[in-house]
Amino acid sequence: MESILPAGGYSYAPNYLLALIFAVLCLLFALMRRRTGRSYFLWLSAATLLGAIGQGTTSLQNPSVVYANWTWWWSQPLVAGALVCLSVGLIQYLPLSEVARRRLAFWLIALPAIHVVGTAVLLMLGIPVVRIWALTGILPPIVLASAAALYCEKREPWMGHGLIGLTLLAVPVIIASLILTGATTAVVRVWTGLPAVVILLIMMSISLLREWQRLQAEVAMRAQAELKAQEAASQLEMKVRERTLDLQELVQGLEAFNRNISHDLRSPLGSIDMLAHMAQQFITKGDTPSALEQLVQITQLVRSSHQKVDALLSLARASNEPIRKQPTDLTAVADSALREALLAQGLAAGAPGVPALRLDALGDAVVDARLLHLALVNLLSNALKFNRGQQDCSITVGRDDGLTAGLGQFRAQAQGQPCLFVKDTGVGFKTGPQSDPFAPFKRMSSAGQASGHGIGLSIVHRIIERHGGQVWLQSEPGKGTTVFMTLGSGA
Repeated sequence: MESILPAGGYSYAPNYLLALIFAVLCLLFALMRRRTGRSYFLWLSAATLLGAIGQGTTSLQNPSVVYANWTWWWSQPLVAGALVCLSVGLIQYLPLSEVARRRLAFWLIALPAIHVVGTAVLLMLGIPVVRIWALTGILPPIVLASAAALYCEKREPWMGHGLIGLTLLAVPVIIASLILTGATTAVVRVWTGLPAVVILLIMMSISLLREWQRLQAEVAMRAQAELKAQEAASQLEMKVRERTLDLQELVQGLEAFNRNISHDLRSPLGSIDMLAHMAQQFITKGDTPSALEQLVQITQLVRSSHQKVDALLSLARASNEPIRKQPTDLTAVADSALREALLAQGLAAGAPGVPALRLDALGDAVVDARLLHLALVNLLSNALKFNRGQQDCSITVGRDDGLTAGLGQFRAQAQGQPCLFVKDTGVGFKTGPQSDPFAPFKRMSSAGQASGHGIGLSIVHRIIERHGGQVWLQSEPGKGTTVFMTLGSGA
């Protein structure tokens, strides 16, 4: 074993080289402690510092002397301290519970302390102790730390814990071999320092790997957070657009309302004022029949204005009432709406001049029954009003989820949604790309023959839109009108 040491003034060059390696590792562990904040890096930095001092002062310890003396003993606290720091750093590094770490730390500190104190007592008593055999006092903590590393290999495989444990177990084998060959302290220092370097390099490599994995996870987490933030921003932007459209629609509705108030209601009020003045003049002249005739016209204008105000209130209710969807029997809702529409028109089913009425089985759907009832009342009232007195005219309320009778352009958008339709074979009206029958106060070309306020289809449009569906119509003069409406997904 002595042959590995060069002759001459460089007889302890391997120990100095190990001291340099430990010093470099001390700096690296100190930097890693500052960078990561891991506590075990501080212990490892202290261990390598003590190891560097112990290896660098080997020539001052009379390495060729066989028996322990005070010149050699002063270095043992350095060796024991390096062992304690390395062992504690190792158990801090290993994936152990806090209870296990505290128990192991107690024995890993106590056993080297016993070694140092026991050697000092033997020296004071004058009992001769062979140096090499005295070093066997550091073997128990090495075996204990090795067992902990091998145990952690089962808990966290393929992370180098088993290799650390085996390398630690190599230290007692090396010391036993050197004892049998009669090696000096310098040789023991070299061959026991090499496993320590291997262990430290493994721990450094695995620690760097762990930090890399942590950084990768942090990068992935930040990327996911950024993606979620982008999605939230996109959803927020979408909601802002939706709210903007709602506000635009509200403003348009208010503008239409103002136009209606300023024009459609102002005109009847002016007429009422004129008719009342004329009635007053007729009464003054004693012409009672003419005065009564003016009063009848005033009553009709008041009723018309009252109906228009009711229509505006219905539009507001369709736009502002909270929607409450639940499973609903559509046939029952349509039957109730049909009876109400007949009652509102003062008509009876089967009476002369009333179109033939047909109500198909509509099944069930998840809708707001109150709002859907209001939509059907408006559609059926329009159909009855504009087709009253038409020969061979019929009105049908049906369901066509496949849109076999609807426009093909709506099929993809309405896929899987319930679709109702109200169809009449009456007068119909002319449609075009510029016409919007669902705009408030819009009167179709055939409406001149019947009274109306031009707001019924707008109410229907608002209700279906709030269900998440669509509404459109097909109409042709002399061939009737069909209004289709999908009822959303039901969510």
